Amino acid sequence: MNKFAVRPILNLYERDSTTGETSAVINPKCEWVYENIGIAVAKLDSLLCRIKKGKLYRLHTRKFTTEGRVKARTADSTTKWDITDYRPFSENWEQALEPDPATGKWVGWTEAVNTSQYKYMVSALAEIPEVENVDDELCELIGPQINNNPHRVSKHLILPFGLFKVDIKRDRATFIKWMESHPRYEGIIFIHNDHNFMAKITRKELGLAWPPPKTAITRPNINRLLPA
Repeated sequence: MNKFAVRPILNLYERDSTTGETSAVINPKCEWVYENIGIAVAKLDSLLCRIKKGKLYRLHTRKFTTEGRVKARTADSTTKWDITDYRPFSENWEQALEPDPATGKWVGWTEAVNTSQYKYMVSALAEIPEVENVDDELCELIGPQINNNPHRVSKHLILPFGLFKVDIKRDRATFIKWMESHPRYEGIIFIHNDHNFMAKITRKELGLAWPPPKTAITRPNINRLLPA
């Protein structure tokens, strides 16, 4: 079982308030990244999922009631949210994150049935040996029908989150150089030691193409995802 849980992922660099583009100024809440705290892992362009007791779960965002929608229009970082602000949902829904104060977005886990991706999840789940013994693991789903398959794999795969570690110097120039030499990844995710904080930087935010040119990844094989 991996020890990762869903956490809000902050942008490593601040955005220009006028253009919306990523600047070279580090987000003050992410300074720990440059202090070499925590680990870095390759970011896949995937669908986040969870395996628990052999069953597959997906993230689901609770929908507002009419009153909740009205409240969201004027919400800010001090807003308090209540269960009555949301429509009823399955009793099996399990909270993953507290409601975001500024938006009211409330995310949780629910069993991945009756969704457009379910059949692809099931086919990938069948590839995992003794999946019924997997107690609780955060995973990522990639494949031909997921996000236009930028990784160009030939079948649907469920991979443990944080599988591909990235051990490099932490500065903007090094991030760009690493991504240029590793075009099969969408970016890098940084995970704080206490696992309560995450930050990310993507290829697009550094001015690099995503998905990469087809010539960058030629073999539809999971081994092409492994770090060089």
